[in-house]
Amino acid sequence: MLEWVSQIGGGGRISRLDRQIARREGWHVDVTRKDGSVLETFLRLDRHPQADDPWSLRRETEIVRALGKTPIPVPKVYGSSDTLNCVLFERAPGRPDLQNMESQQQRLVMENFFDILADWHKLDVGNAQLAGNDSAGDVL
Repeated sequence: MLEWVSQIGGGGRISRLDRQIARREGWHVDVTRKDGSVLETFLRLDRHPQADDPWSLRRETEIVRALGKTPIPVPKVYGSSDTLNCVLFERAPGRPDLQNMESQQQRLVMENFFDILADWHKLDVGNAQLAGNDSAGDVL
């Protein structure tokens, strides 16, 4: 799998591999490219995929790709593998501890969230086609 990540990341070496706490198995993976640049990614795994699971990693990836064509900020999908049951996403900036931020910073984050939520409600989800001839409206 790391060879696949390296290849998707431009053929560099894996310079960071840290397990993250998430609903599904996830890893911060950095790929240091031959030119010295570093691609910071987030690797999601589904070790036990179920074909009829409406919340599968495959479905999640389809939704992220569909939302990527809208104003809703989502991470870029660098690649996915049905064989390995994984997806390599752009690692979005930020931190997981809102409760530890100063109150003014918390307020700014929450206001940004509400702006995004308002944009979400403006989407015509019926036009956001997903694989399998489903519309995003079925799951969004």
